[in-house]
Amino acid sequence: VASDDPETVHFVTHTYAEDQDGNVVYMHTLDPQAEGNVTTTTSTLPTGVTALTPYLFSNRDGLLAGETVSVEGTEDPDRIIACGAEETLQWVEGAWDSVIADLEKQQLETYGSDVPFEEEKSAKHTPYITFDESGTASVTVGSEEGEIHPMNGSADGVTEPHWITEIWIEDDQGHITTLKTLDPTGVEYASLEFVPEENAKQLTAYIWCNIHGLYVGPTVDVPVEGNGMEPPESSAFMTVVSISLFWAVAVVYFM
Repeated sequence: VASDDPETVHFVTHTYAEDQDGNVVYMHTLDPQAEGNVTTTTSTLPTGVTALTPYLFSNRDGLLAGETVSVEGTEDPDRIIACGAEETLQWVEGAWDSVIADLEKQQLETYGSDVPFEEEKSAKHTPYITFDESGTASVTVGSEEGEIHPMNGSADGVTEPHWITEIWIEDDQGHITTLKTLDPTGVEYASLEFVPEENAKQLTAYIWCNIHGLYVGPTVDVPVEGNGMEPPESSAFMTVVSISLFWAVAVVYFM
């Protein structure tokens, strides 16, 4: 059930499969708006796999395992197996409302809050938006002057995984303009780059931490040059303007 209502949204968020050695051989996100009532996914079977166990995660029912099946006895190592849409972990745009509604549901059920946490609770988990000279926006979780949030993936079951799973952006009209799922492997910190939409006047970043929940960053004004507008008479709309850049290029820090 696709919905932007945390009390209504109900769907299978992910499917994945493990081989005979417990290695995850593929994982997919699913679109709750997809037609049909049966959750099916496809993927290419890696060479050397002799058995597969499918799993799915339902936002209401949790993690469920399917029956292990043998995949031996074929000469084609690249055959297709049934058990997501594209081979990607990025949510399709049509799923964004449902994904966020599910995170809001988790925020209430797990952390007892019906609103995102803010900078006062943890600057380390707060997403900050800055702009470069071309008008491209960047999001960093945490502050270099304070503490950057780690991206610690763990596949050994010993070290606790701790990373930012999603970053998304809302404009001044409340529209979700960008949402990205992050991979914790091989990166030092969570980040997102994007070009603000033409009519956006203000932007707000949100993140989900797999341990600490939902956070919202300070709302920032989009630099007027990035919107094709004339510069204002005053730059007072900015929270802080870095003196190392020209006044028309805003680098906004919220400490």
